[in-house]
Amino acid sequence: MRVPAPQFMIPAFDSQNPKDVVVKFEFEDGSFDEFIMSFNENLDAGKWIEKRRSKAREAIKILKDQDLKKAINELVNTKFKKEDSDLKVELVDDTFLISLVKHSEEITGFRIYAPNEYSLRKFDNPDNTSIGVDGTGLFSYLKKIASMDKGKDLLNDIRTYMGILDWFTDMNIKPDSLSGDNSVMLYDQYIDDNLKYFDQRSVNEAFLYILFYYTLFISENTPAFFAIDNIESALNPKLCREFTKKLIRLAKKHNKQVIVTTHNPFVLDALNLNQDEQRLFVVRRDIDGHTKVNRINVPAHSDIPLSEAWMKGYLGGLPNNF
Repeated sequence: MRVPAPQFMIPAFDSQNPKDVVVKFEFEDGSFDEFIMSFNENLDAGKWIEKRRSKAREAIKILKDQDLKKAINELVNTKFKKEDSDLKVELVDDTFLISLVKHSEEITGFRIYAPNEYSLRKFDNPDNTSIGVDGTGLFSYLKKIASMDKGKDLLNDIRTYMGILDWFTDMNIKPDSLSGDNSVMLYDQYIDDNLKYFDQRSVNEAFLYILFYYTLFISENTPAFFAIDNIESALNPKLCREFTKKLIRLAKKHNKQVIVTTHNPFVLDALNLNQDEQRLFVVRRDIDGHTKVNRINVPAHSDIPLSEAWMKGYLGGLPNNF
């Protein structure tokens, strides 16, 4: 997910802590999905391996004095598909809990994107099938989108949302007539018609970051579940608010679930906490240094913007040592 040394990818409070991380999702009906993730030091930095997924929604409970073998066969034949024959059996109190064990890449595909300007400005990328977490390969990937059957619709999505920048008129990807190298041709409504366009090397950094995030949200190659670190980079406060609103719409349209971190209070003003699919969390460390995450519901001071509520200290998430 990130690129520190492996020993810093796991809890460091106790050297005896296991290297496996258990992630459990509990549902209102009492069922759960459980993932056991293991960091492999022999693979590329940041690679997590999903060791097991157990799904208990279809699980049944069997009294331990019954025939367990018969019950397992019944479960496989009636509750699950034939190919899902890998089962997990647990003894919980006086019952056996039997649940399906599946292997999936849904969670292992999770990435944290933290682009930087240097990587965003580069065009060429050996692997143009995806975008690097630092922004590498953005323009190569846009070139690939332009060649796809439905690439026109995807690029039109990007063009429409890029209108958040008042100078932006259009964008095209074409090879240079002299060098043959690819470039992104950007049209500015304020520039003289004789100049026609400029390319990605001359654009300001706000454009690069916005284009990168829009591409993440519309791309089929982006994981359905990912995170963005410090989304406010290079954006002014008012732009942060409107830009976040547009990302919320794109996430819904393209079926993305995204965790976003920010230190800019104006990003919060884009959220509608009355809609359950939009959520706000405050992340802090307690007195023992453990990370704590608390969900913020519609605050009592809902008559003021969330940005103001944060800065006044109503939401938490501010230093308290000065």
